Amino acid sequence: MRKFNKGWKISAAILILLVLVPFLYIQINKIVYEKRVTDYLIEEKGYRGEDIQSVTGKWGFKLPPFYTEVVFRDEPDVAYIYFAHNDVKQFDYHIPDEEKQGISESALKHLESVSRTSAILPVKALSKIDASLLQDRDALIARGKTMDDYIGIEVTQEELVSLAENKAYQDYKQVLLTFVEERLGLAVDTFQTIQQSENQRWLLVTTRTQNVLKISMTRWPEHNHIWTVEAVGAF
Repeated sequence: MRKFNKGWKISAAILILLVLVPFLYIQINKIVYEKRVTDYLIEEKGYRGEDIQSVTGKWGFKLPPFYTEVVFRDEPDVAYIYFAHNDVKQFDYHIPDEEKQGISESALKHLESVSRTSAILPVKALSKIDASLLQDRDALIARGKTMDDYIGIEVTQEELVSLAENKAYQDYKQVLLTFVEERLGLAVDTFQTIQQSENQRWLLVTTRTQNVLKISMTRWPEHNHIWTVEAVGAF
């Protein structure tokens, strides 16, 4: 009987840990992202604490899973979205109250426009793909495999040597996500490898704004097996 009770307690403890660990991971990361964004706003953008109404860490099932929403006191109807995986960057905004959604972008008080104009692929020039095609993965992949119109991304030897010191670049998924977010100014919805060789990957990427990208990535064995983006194209 004692052995049974002991086994039950161990099983219960393991079950509790399985529930608590993911919960704690999410909550801790929310707090970390909130602090990164708050520090960025105060230390780099010059806001005062009283200028900010709220900074809220968010978690979702889409990529990237963690992001932060900021509401400013003088603009309470707008929530600005920030990514903070590496450098903090304002990515987008939304207006929760449907009655207030007529606000024009030019009237927004805290919109950071630098990231939008520096993208390799101008966001406004990208085609919005019909939802029916996005749902037909086979057709999407077939179209992606025949696509050969790209913009090349040059990486110098000096950059490769520097990047090789960062182990994060050994994870092609993280490199891809960072590139799409920070260099293109888009949010990833899904991605899938559609062709690959030993040191090359071609990925099909869909975004939250219904764009479709084909991205070519290269692995550099002579530089600590890091990955870099070689080229990008859009449907």
